[in-house]
Amino acid sequence: TQQQATNNTMSRMHMLYDDKALSQLETENITVADSSWKEENHTRNGNGFVVEGKLEKKKRLIINDGAKCKTRYLKLLFSVKTTLARQFDASGKEIEVIQSAKTKVRTGYLNSSYVSKETRSDVVSPEALLTSLEESWKLIKFQQSKFETGICFVVQESKLSGIDFEVGDEYRFKTCGNSCFIESVGRIDSQTKTVTNFTGSSSSQDLGNSWTAKIMSQKSSKEFVAGDELEGVDEDEWGDDDSDED
Repeated sequence: TQQQATNNTMSRMHMLYDDKALSQLETENITVADSSWKEENHTRNGNGFVVEGKLEKKKRLIINDGAKCKTRYLKLLFSVKTTLARQFDASGKEIEVIQSAKTKVRTGYLNSSYVSKETRSDVVSPEALLTSLEESWKLIKFQQSKFETGICFVVQESKLSGIDFEVGDEYRFKTCGNSCFIESVGRIDSQTKTVTNFTGSSSSQDLGNSWTAKIMSQKSSKEFVAGDELEGVDEDEWGDDDSDED
């Protein structure tokens, strides 16, 4: 039918557009000292991070090892809004990350009877994040400068399935150890603030189920009542101090 023909034409145009965008993406080649490149050999330091930020720039990165094998990555520069340290229990199972907050603990029968108690903080400062990433940056020969827009992270192209990184979109991702290598990633829906288009590890769904459901819906709260599960992330952690002022 005419409608089907129109749809097929639009689909072909879309593929041509995507192919053109990929072909125009800047590519960077580097050579590492490893005789055989294995990312996991360089991601064993620390538990890693859960990062949220807006994509500012992207390019291709090809890592060449001593055996002349190539591993293809996307090199992504993010304006980071929030970083939390990944947490694991004694059995090695990943548990939910939380932000430090004053938790109200009931001291009597009346709802107005409370004392404030500080909880643990998984928030990572911008300075601490940059320091943690320096070693892996040296590996991929990236040097942060005041002229660079965003903080550098990289993800293997082989991990990407059903997600196309668009400059200006916001993403939430987990890193492999305290490095710039991304383990799993999802796009943040600008309307609902939920995470979609998961890709990476088998646990990538956790990016949305725990943080989005329990944090994003309550991020405006400053104090929380124990037992009500009102954990939240304050976006002001990354310098937007003006938003809290009257």
